[in-house]
Amino acid sequence: MSSLRLSGGAPPISTPWQRALTRVVAVSDSAGRFMFVGVPAGQYTLQSEVMPPPSGPNTPPPPASRGGWVNDPVTVSEGGVAGLTLTFRPGVQISGRIVFDGSKPPPPPDLITRLAVSLEPNGFGVNRTESLYLTNFDRNGQFVMSRVPPGRYVMTFRAFIADRRAMPDWETGPITLNGKDISDHPFTITDDINGIIVTQTDHNSELTGTVRDAAGNTDATAAVLLFTAERDLWTVRTVRCIRSLRASEKGVYSVRGVQPGDYYLVAIPDADMGDYPDPRMLDSLTHIATRIAMGPSERKTQDLVVKTIK
Repeated sequence: MSSLRLSGGAPPISTPWQRALTRVVAVSDSAGRFMFVGVPAGQYTLQSEVMPPPSGPNTPPPPASRGGWVNDPVTVSEGGVAGLTLTFRPGVQISGRIVFDGSKPPPPPDLITRLAVSLEPNGFGVNRTESLYLTNFDRNGQFVMSRVPPGRYVMTFRAFIADRRAMPDWETGPITLNGKDISDHPFTITDDINGIIVTQTDHNSELTGTVRDAAGNTDATAAVLLFTAERDLWTVRTVRCIRSLRASEKGVYSVRGVQPGDYYLVAIPDADMGDYPDPRMLDSLTHIATRIAMGPSERKTQDLVVKTIK
């Protein structure tokens, strides 16, 4: 017996962080039969999870291969669907370590154990609404994430603000797998993965400048937006490639840890921030924004004049 979830529906979802318009749950009987009633026609994802039985105090924990997942696309016509057969696939294990690239002393082990990485589903191929797949590093900087269903994900480094302040010399660098940067870019998980490297660096890049209004006066009320020129990443919405911030009381802004690449940079009235970072808004901003390229460890100054979205 297991619980199954059907998510999706029409009209289509415009951005991956919007919730499904339809989500219904059913429970299978002892023979594995299940039924969803009153489902509108449309495209859905059918999901279920079977967790391994808990281990007792004197028994070893179950292997990561126990249990299983279903994440299957389903098309529901006006007449419904009958005779579906679902096959549970085992979850996979993801592992890696954190590396501090620089000359400064790395954070102490107690702080490292409070740092974490998460896997965030990209689209409805995986739609775990209960929680992210998140795990902390151990004292040696290693992490292991078990029973992850196959699918497309974005891996993100995570730290509490207080812990970030406790390691001010370090900024988030690339997350790599077999030498390829998978930061921000969705990647597909089908089998166990090991050897992921989460880099923190003290080779810090920084983008600074002054924000002024049309009359040339400094403007501390405007919003400063920095977003990647790679349009395919606009729906990923990670802090590394799409950022918003406010200038200081003197109209000065500063963005640290800007990854190498091409970006759009713009200052707009705070009242115009409503739909940021909807991809349609980002497209409109490209017509008034400044195109800027950042290199590794580069420090650059770019002053801005507040623009109105057309």
